[in-house]
Amino acid sequence: MNKDEATRKFEQTKTLFTQHRYEETLAILDELDAAYPRTRRIMYPRALCLASMGRYREARQVCEELLICFNYPKAQALLAQIDEQEAALAQMPHAGQAPPARPMSIPMPLIQFDEDQLDYKPAAHPPLEVESSSNTLLYVVVAVVVVAAVGLAAVLLTRSDRGEPGQSSHQTPAAHQATAPATVAPEWHHDYSDALLQLRGQQNAPMLLFFYEDGSEIAERMDNEVFNEPSVLHFLKGWTLVRINVREEPGAAEEYHIETIPTTLILDPFGMEAYRQSGYVAARTLYDELSRLSFKPLKPPNFMPFLIALVLVVLVS
Repeated sequence: MNKDEATRKFEQTKTLFTQHRYEETLAILDELDAAYPRTRRIMYPRALCLASMGRYREARQVCEELLICFNYPKAQALLAQIDEQEAALAQMPHAGQAPPARPMSIPMPLIQFDEDQLDYKPAAHPPLEVESSSNTLLYVVVAVVVVAAVGLAAVLLTRSDRGEPGQSSHQTPAAHQATAPATVAPEWHHDYSDALLQLRGQQNAPMLLFFYEDGSEIAERMDNEVFNEPSVLHFLKGWTLVRINVREEPGAAEEYHIETIPTTLILDPFGMEAYRQSGYVAARTLYDELSRLSFKPLKPPNFMPFLIALVLVVLVS
């Protein structure tokens, strides 16, 4: 029922009430009350109509609700008049019988829906059934279970990426070598520009840049003692490794402000410098830095847990 229809019906009730046609008036008011529950400008005429029909108990209930919800003074006045009517009827010979319908002395209020908009509250939804509370509880329980399952899956995935709990990430290279599986020698890119071209369009990964020049004894020592160390190779698995000869690629050396040969440079998966060391870097030192940084190649997001949760929610609802 829209506002215009409600206004038209209400005008009709005023005419019917002045003609003492209370049952017809009340029928329309009940219809308006169902469409716009707890509206003061509908509740008070209902109470007035009920009182005029001698249905004092129902009229009293509506007046008490008006006082609780709106503190409406006219409801208090109507209650006082109902008390007077009941007291007078109690002294009459037909006491205990239903009193005849008679108009009350309080007039029917003129109601305009354009006035007092605070009382104009259409019912957006029908009254909830009793069983809806149990359904709501069921949905809450299912949602909690789904969230817990997704959280557990995320924790397990995180642990699988970082290793089993209880294993220290700060083992010595020798100890790690004893437990690490046989590691294949990493593939080095020997051309910086070519390495960038090959990586374009692929998932990002942390990058180790090793700047050297031919004939450098320190660079040869690092090749033999550091970059062949199994514990270091284990950490470099999945990384992008680039050897840059500063004589052949001076542009790359200038880009990263290389002043000493050799220089070891680590870039995070976003291309930001995370570690720089000039000169010789011992295997233990590099291992500790790799362990501290513990970069992992960026992986595509795993939406499977969320898809499972979505399917469960749809099935339950």
